Amino acid sequence: MQCRQAREYLPSYADGTGARHLIVEEHLRGCPACKSELDGYRQLVGDLGHMSEQMIEPPSWLLGAVTETVSEKAGRIAAMRDRTRQLSDPKILTGGAVVAAGVVGAMLIRGRRKRTRTRRLLESLAG
Repeated sequence: MQCRQAREYLPSYADGTGARHLIVEEHLRGCPACKSELDGYRQLVGDLGHMSEQMIEPPSWLLGAVTETVSEKAGRIAAMRDRTRQLSDPKILTGGAVVAAGVVGAMLIRGRRKRTRTRRLLESLAG
């Protein structure tokens, strides 16, 4: 195993959850650089373990700010759901389909009229 490959496994190896345990261990026997990096990870795991035991009090204003933000977002979500329900109303969908069919029909008729005028003009020029 090369250093580049071994270094991918060092963080999980440091906390004892690593895969390829034997292969990494074998590499570490002959590589002081990776062993040093492993020591750094082990120190970090230990430091993080001590941090989890510390109690941190949030600032007094935080609860109000979070509650206000959540309420605003909940209101926006409710408004979006209402709009979605309104737009999915069968009456609106049917009306939209009728309007779309009318527009397509008008475009077809207009195109047919243009073709008829063009044909008549060509006939008059040829005749």
